[in-house]
Amino acid sequence: MGFKYTGCRKRFSVRTGTVMKCSRLPLQSWLLAIYMMTIARKGISSVQFAKESGACQKTAWFLQHRIREACEARRSLLIGEVEVDEA
Repeated sequence: MGFKYTGCRKRFSVRTGTVMKCSRLPLQSWLLAIYMMTIARKGISSVQFAKESGACQKTAWFLQHRIREACEARRSLLIGEVEVDEA
């Protein structure tokens, strides 16, 4: 599924420009991985994620690695005092 810009007619999708670009994994797998990584208080291992999501461990590791890289790249956006709670 994709869309076209009206001016230049280039194709794009909701994954364009994100950590999910060029991935064959379904969007649901990415969103589940992001959700599980953000709600786990002490983090979640790729083995545990694989068990809970039904994916293989190699896929779970790949998802977690890409998500962590994306968070690290955006780290400079969190400058100053940042508050986070469970809500």
